[in-house]
Amino acid sequence: MDIITGAIGIFALAIIIIVTHNLSNARIMLDVQATLQHNRYPLFVICEKDKAILLCNPSYLPEENAKKALRDMCDYLELTGINKASPEESWKIMGTFISSKWFDRKLFYIFALIRPSGVKTFYKLDNLLVSLTIESGYMPIPEDWDIKVALKRDQM
Repeated sequence: MDIITGAIGIFALAIIIIVTHNLSNARIMLDVQATLQHNRYPLFVICEKDKAILLCNPSYLPEENAKKALRDMCDYLELTGINKASPEESWKIMGTFISSKWFDRKLFYIFALIRPSGVKTFYKLDNLLVSLTIESGYMPIPEDWDIKVALKRDQM
């Protein structure tokens, strides 16, 4: 009987260790849903400490032309070297991008996801958007959560 009790105890301890280890490595996923605004799709931009980052996953877009447009915008930003640029240079690239022909105002609006460290970045982005009269939305998000974006289903 002592052997069975000891085996059950060791088995329970192993389960606790495995579950605790998995929980400590788990990432929390935030599901962000935005709506269509004047028949335009949200273009998600994460505001972090030193830069604004365009989310380049077109899976949330239902139309092929919108998916292609997002891929083209992301390819353009990749060619500019935005991911290898310093924070100051990347901000200039993002500003130039938003005011250029590459940003399709008829198809998209900017939806900023603001991390606590990115509040100053959001203010820069917001000032730029206001000066260019570009419609936008925003939502504060936790600092280190992963993000999954989607359109609200009732708006499609």
